[in-house]
Amino acid sequence: MHLEKLELQGFKSFVQKTSLEFPPPRGAGRRGITAVVGPNGSGKSNLADAVRWVMGEQSLKTLRSKKSEDVIFSGTDKRARVGLAEVSLRLNNEDRRAPVDYSEVVITRRLYRSGESEYLLNGNRVRLQDINMLLAQASFGQKTYSIIGQGMVDIILSMGPFERKEFFDEAAGTRHLQLKKEDALRKLEQTMDNLRQGEALIQEIAPRLRSLTRQVRRLERRDQVASELKTMQERYYGSYFYELMAELQLKEKALNDVSICRSKADDELKKMEAQFAAMEKAAPSGERFEALAKKHQESWEAKEARHERLLNLRNELARQTAPKQVGQSLTPAQLLPDLAALEASIGSLGDLLQANAVTDAAALKNILRSLQEHLGNLKNLVVGENTGIDGERLAKEIEELHRDEQALDKELKSLQQEMQKFQETEDEKNRTFFALERALQGKRQEATSLLSEENEYRVVMARLTATKESLMSSMREELGENYILPEPKTPAMSTSEKESLKREIDQLKVRLAEIGSIDPETVREYEETNSRHDFLTKQSEDLRQGIKDLNKIAEDLEMTIARQFNESFHKIAHDFEHFFKILFKGGHAKLVKVSYEIGDDDKEDEEETAEPDDETKEEVKHEVAERVGIEIQATPPGKRLKGINMLSGGERALTSLALICAIISNNPAPFVVLDEVDAALDEANSARLVEIIDQLSHRSQFIVITHNRAVMHEANMLYGVTMGDDGTSKILSLKLEEIEKEG
Repeated sequence: MHLEKLELQGFKSFVQKTSLEFPPPRGAGRRGITAVVGPNGSGKSNLADAVRWVMGEQSLKTLRSKKSEDVIFSGTDKRARVGLAEVSLRLNNEDRRAPVDYSEVVITRRLYRSGESEYLLNGNRVRLQDINMLLAQASFGQKTYSIIGQGMVDIILSMGPFERKEFFDEAAGTRHLQLKKEDALRKLEQTMDNLRQGEALIQEIAPRLRSLTRQVRRLERRDQVASELKTMQERYYGSYFYELMAELQLKEKALNDVSICRSKADDELKKMEAQFAAMEKAAPSGERFEALAKKHQESWEAKEARHERLLNLRNELARQTAPKQVGQSLTPAQLLPDLAALEASIGSLGDLLQANAVTDAAALKNILRSLQEHLGNLKNLVVGENTGIDGERLAKEIEELHRDEQALDKELKSLQQEMQKFQETEDEKNRTFFALERALQGKRQEATSLLSEENEYRVVMARLTATKESLMSSMREELGENYILPEPKTPAMSTSEKESLKREIDQLKVRLAEIGSIDPETVREYEETNSRHDFLTKQSEDLRQGIKDLNKIAEDLEMTIARQFNESFHKIAHDFEHFFKILFKGGHAKLVKVSYEIGDDDKEDEEETAEPDDETKEEVKHEVAERVGIEIQATPPGKRLKGINMLSGGERALTSLALICAIISNNPAPFVVLDEVDAALDEANSARLVEIIDQLSHRSQFIVITHNRAVMHEANMLYGVTMGDDGTSKILSLKLEEIEKEG
């Protein structure tokens, strides 16, 4: 890696865009020397400041400024000020010394008068930390031996042992490791601060979390009791409900059966009542019987009248045919007709009695009257007189009467049969009527009984339905509005089991009442607090693990730095003595590594910060109990002095240059800027310094701002800086090799 070009615009006195190109390494690996010359005040040192500024220098004192905008050209009487300062450093990175995938690295820094600034790496904006790490990994930086400005030669000797060690760290190639370590320690400190904040937050929310945890645990116990209560209630209400439903189904079926039977009984009753009503509406049977009896009576009276007439006619005929003898008794032949008539009347009476007509008073009266008449006729026959009726006429009338009598006998016999049949029919009707009446009464009783039974079932159903509604209301209250019982899987419980289960349910309700209710907001607050506590705890664990990891990184880096530093320190000490003898033509020089324990005064700043807890103290292992510094011992030839404080100004400058050259020799930077470091040297010492620089130019590229002719003579490239009347610097370049070739 080597410097190819330096570009400036608006930086201090370099207003216009100015470019300084540097020759590439020559043969035999010589990187070359570039000399920058010019009168005092021309702006030569502004070039060194530009290199230091673009490499990230933040110290305004080092940049010879009071405020950041002082690096921007502020204008003169003849030239207006500008609003931007920009410097670009173009490096050849073909050897990939800088760990970026570019063969050319361009580092740019811009500053606007408004105060805005930016760093660019190959045109891309980056952070200052990225620039510092890149330069450290490439083994040069703005604060150490890469840029040695005016007065810094003596400052190296004036530094304390610990400040001087920074030069040795960069020379040992551990600067990038130091930056990593500093970054790790910075992250470690931030992590510790975060851990302390996290632990403080954990301690803050821990009491509230414990209180919420107790309440939530109580809620968990409540949930457990509530779950157990719900299970028991499901068993209790389920058994009760399904038994009730089973009973309801049975009663409903029985009610349906009774309703069907009652409906059938009502239908049958209606039919029987209709039949009974029809029989009641039929014509009364007594009227027909009376009509038949009347007709029979009339026929009987007609027969009796004819029979009586017949008897009278026969008696008359008998009197006419036989002479009457007064006082003489009648013969049996004479009494025979009357006796026959009497026998007929008695037979009629027997027939009437046999026809159950005994109750007919009129018929009996007629029969009795007929008997009385026949008896009178008999008497008349016995004592009667001959009337003198014509016998032939009487015989003929008797014959007619006899025929009428026979006809009436047939009619009477027919009427008797009809009356007997009617009586039998009426008796059958009466029996059917009374049987229907009895059946109707029984059916009414049956319908009434079924209606009563149906009403009883309906009352039971109403009671069971009310019980079901009450049970459902209790279930909704106990188990939730939309709860649905599962299908039964266990046999029905006995009454004693139900009572025992009910007691257990009541006990669980009492336990729930004792536990009490918890506000849902409490649960939500617990979840949020617990989640935050878990998050903070996890973050704290991660931070502790991060502290361990960072401690491990810091320890590894510290060990690597210490190892590389020790290796480089001995080489630098050897080269320091070598270059010291060259510059002084003898004498002795030595570098001594010293260690100091950290005392109470050194820990004052640490005590001002909050003390971490014991666990954090154990994890913070990067702190060491000692600090390492570098002491310089120099004894010029012919003297016995060892301390550098006793050296003269020239001796101090030579000693510092010997140390710088030893550092450059041990870990050469890609380029080194020397800003009038030989100002205090005479020509002889300057020549010896140029000899050393020439030796080192095989390993580093040198840019020397000088007035020394020996340096100019040795340089490959010569730049001249002039100051115009407008207060701006201008560059003139000259390649000495080309002049030598032309000469």
